[in-house]
Amino acid sequence: MGAVHGEELPYIFGAPIVEGFGHFPENYTKFETALSESIMLLVANFAKTGNPNDNARQEAFLPASRERNKFRGVNWEEYDSTHQKYLEIGQYT
Repeated sequence: MGAVHGEELPYIFGAPIVEGFGHFPENYTKFETALSESIMLLVANFAKTGNPNDNARQEAFLPASRERNKFRGVNWEEYDSTHQKYLEIGQYT
């Protein structure tokens, strides 16, 4: 089906970490909190270095938990327009 436009914004801005704010809901799961932490780290790495993949920073930033372990070692490969590969992050992927 695909994603709704803007559906990623609460996770990029850390709404699950601060239990919601503004127009974002307040009832996030532990998985959604870990997802937000991981996405924020990927975006911050990309903004800082041009490469979202910095596993050393990821290990230091994300203490161990079952939810966080799912996102350890995520490798966001460069987009390939020929094969149209992209990164999909979700609870069941």
